[in-house]
Amino acid sequence: MISEFTFGILLYNQEKLIVETLESIKYQKQNYGEKLKVNLIIVDDASKDESVRVATKWVEKNRDLFNEVSIICNNNNCGTVSNYNLLLEKVEGDYFKVIAGDDVFSSRNLFEKFDKLKSNSLICFQRVELCDGRLGINEILLEQHFGDRFCTKYKDKLRRMRKGCFIHTPSAIYKKELYVQCGAKDFNRSFFLLEDDPTWYSMIKKGADVLFDDDFIVLYRMHQNSASNSSVNNEVTTAFCKDMKKLHSVYCDDTKGFEHIYWKNKISYNKPKLFRVDKYIDRFVAYKNRFSSKHSKKYRLFVDELNEKIKKEQLYYNTIKNSSEEFLRSIYDI
Repeated sequence: MISEFTFGILLYNQEKLIVETLESIKYQKQNYGEKLKVNLIIVDDASKDESVRVATKWVEKNRDLFNEVSIICNNNNCGTVSNYNLLLEKVEGDYFKVIAGDDVFSSRNLFEKFDKLKSNSLICFQRVELCDGRLGINEILLEQHFGDRFCTKYKDKLRRMRKGCFIHTPSAIYKKELYVQCGAKDFNRSFFLLEDDPTWYSMIKKGADVLFDDDFIVLYRMHQNSASNSSVNNEVTTAFCKDMKKLHSVYCDDTKGFEHIYWKNKISYNKPKLFRVDKYIDRFVAYKNRFSSKHSKKYRLFVDELNEKIKKEQLYYNTIKNSSEEFLRSIYDI
């Protein structure tokens, strides 16, 4: 059983949204973590707005919720990878969850989910999106997630990981022990923004067991002011592309046959992409899983149940949003 848990927040220019994240943590503590020692670590990557001030004010008002609180403020923009590793260095024990300062924890019992975790496993939950105050799903990604549960072999998981979108980072959990043992920190150091795919790749290469759960633990915010939005921040997009090319080079070194040719051409833009048989095999398997009589009814039932949960979850989010707005009015004297 869990006795201590740490919430981590990566913060950057989220003055208007950070309180929703914090209020969702408060909900988890008050409803499910009464007997737990709960810690809070916030790492701010040199925000240019009032993010730190707002977060500090909220912590001052709700300090009694937490065993330990740490707010770390960078003087310069250090990038996601550096901040993520810094945050994990501060985590005491094995149980933690890190999200961005604009995402929101769901109303589900997060601590209960961690009770199912083994040392060598990570659990992937459903992706539920939050856009303009409304919750919903991306059905294309949902179909992919549903099909991924039939990916059980070690080599198949590595191939899916390299193709991307295998694991939705905000919706995945694992123990700190796994992060340390698989050497993710050392691998991540060569990147600036991309901490998630290198982490998952490190874990799967070391034999981590990837499990899929039909529930959801995070409401993933989609908005135009996201730092990763290419139309908003071209510098971030350029850094992200450099990270991806570097990661593709690793994939190229680790693969053979058709897949090696594919990744070699991904990092050699002056060469034409060759016909890739495995891509069409993957598509065939995905469509077979989705439309076969064995899985089609299960998939529709799966979607219907998820949509029903989301309808109820909307009421929860509305409460979180109202609490956040009330707090912001109090500190801005509106």
